[in-house]
Amino acid sequence: MKTIMKTLAVAGVCGLTMQSCDQGAAKGDLDSVTGTWIVVSVDDNEITNSDEEPIITIDGNGGVQGTLGCNSMHSTVKVDFDGKGTIKFEGIGSTKKLCRNMEVENATLQALEKVRKYTLATKSAEDASGGKDVVLQMKDDKGKILIEAVKLGDNTSVDAMMLLRGEWVIYSVGQDTLVTDVTLPFIVDPASESVNGHTGRNSFGGTMLLKGAHGVSFPVIASTGALGDDEQNERESLLMKALNNTSAWKEDSAGRVHFTDSLGHTLFVIER
Repeated sequence: MKTIMKTLAVAGVCGLTMQSCDQGAAKGDLDSVTGTWIVVSVDDNEITNSDEEPIITIDGNGGVQGTLGCNSMHSTVKVDFDGKGTIKFEGIGSTKKLCRNMEVENATLQALEKVRKYTLATKSAEDASGGKDVVLQMKDDKGKILIEAVKLGDNTSVDAMMLLRGEWVIYSVGQDTLVTDVTLPFIVDPASESVNGHTGRNSFGGTMLLKGAHGVSFPVIASTGALGDDEQNERESLLMKALNNTSAWKEDSAGRVHFTDSLGHTLFVIER
């Protein structure tokens, strides 16, 4: 299980053992569920393959975006603590790619349609960190748990986000492609755990998820659709592929940040 999140204020409200936050989160409302959540079970069925775990991000304006494992999803959410912890997802939509295993995706979408209540709790992390996981339990109108999700983040993730935050430019894409003919901005926003930038012909944006001190991924990335010349098209294709395959980052002696794949190969590099 991933180690936990940066909203330690929620953990403080809930205490150090598994317990409901119904009475302590009155300040909460939308803020209480804002952040990025990894779905670990749907309809009492634990998701054992981490590649199939849906990832859902709720922003401070009630916008929802995420990845279901293969397809991406979007919606809005209304939260009203009102002593009962009510929540409702509206306008749920997703992309329609045909994927090899749609069971978890379909179950998650169906469960989100039925969600009407929520509670927050903490429990001991399942790794050796000794930390506490913040858990969001989403329920139907009768109180049955439909979805259980763990908030993403930990102290080392917060440190990493603080280092990566702000405005950068893309220095290179791939092993050898230096970006010298145009300035390509790359902006990290720690408040919304998001990234946005420009490929030279299109703007792009999405979610940036940190895992521990040096793990990172970009699970939801979307871009505009303007056409460019062959060089722009090739560079954009390389960058989008790089974002999709990123699993880690590292800083070099020059202060540049290298985003790498699972084997440590550099996919793209940013600099201040």
